[in-house]
Amino acid sequence: RARERRQPVLMAERRAHRPKLGLETLFTHTSASLERLYHSRWVCQAVFAQLSGPARAVVLRLLCTDCSEAKLRKWAGDEEEARHRFEDALSELRALRILRRGVDEVDGGSSARGPTATLSPGFRGGLTEALSSAGQTPWQGPQYRLQHDAQTSTEDVIGHMHTCWDNVLRFLVEENKDAVALSPDIRALVESPEVNLLRRGADGKLELTQKGYEFMLKGVYMQVWEFIQVYLQSLSASETTREQVLDFLYHLSYCRVGDAYHKKALTDPQREL
Repeated sequence: RARERRQPVLMAERRAHRPKLGLETLFTHTSASLERLYHSRWVCQAVFAQLSGPARAVVLRLLCTDCSEAKLRKWAGDEEEARHRFEDALSELRALRILRRGVDEVDGGSSARGPTATLSPGFRGGLTEALSSAGQTPWQGPQYRLQHDAQTSTEDVIGHMHTCWDNVLRFLVEENKDAVALSPDIRALVESPEVNLLRRGADGKLELTQKGYEFMLKGVYMQVWEFIQVYLQSLSASETTREQVLDFLYHLSYCRVGDAYHKKALTDPQREL
């Protein structure tokens, strides 16, 4: 009975260790697509930061050497709860194609000691590069960096960002939509059925949906992520384009607000975003 009472608690704790926001977009990629993404140190660095604690521990141990799966599971310890968390971590890494299974052969291949646990070559290389050059930001080369614009401060950039996003929120609740300064592209996205924040009422005017009301109560980062998810889904037919957009988003995670970068560092799909 005590074990039965403990099960809901264990399940809740295991759910808490699932991949965080952003990683779920990688689950739909093929192994080849993820391997290409993992060649970017910025992707690897961002993914590693979002992994659960046990998953990060496994990655760091396997970063320099492979080991047998039997030895790998000994790292979990003897406690049942710890083993559950460890298995969740392994499932997390396999879902992201970070952890792979191989065969450890000895004596020129004449015998085998069973399956081994190894990291994806791309992820291993990308994370190693990230850990060995901490503190850097993307697009460091002189061909990408622009001279600092003394007339535009960091506060100006942040203020412009807040103004643009406030206009999106105002558009959702304002009765007179035309009174809100919103670009045609952004307006089309906000009104799109895929986002499902607005609908036509009986009088023909746009009004908030149930999802729209829930959207207004979310934090700004969750709100922005709603739009990014819809945009990524619209790119599902083109795996290469989606890879480039994701790579750009992960790059942005490590850029400094106020720094200027040349647009030639971006591909066409990245510029469109």
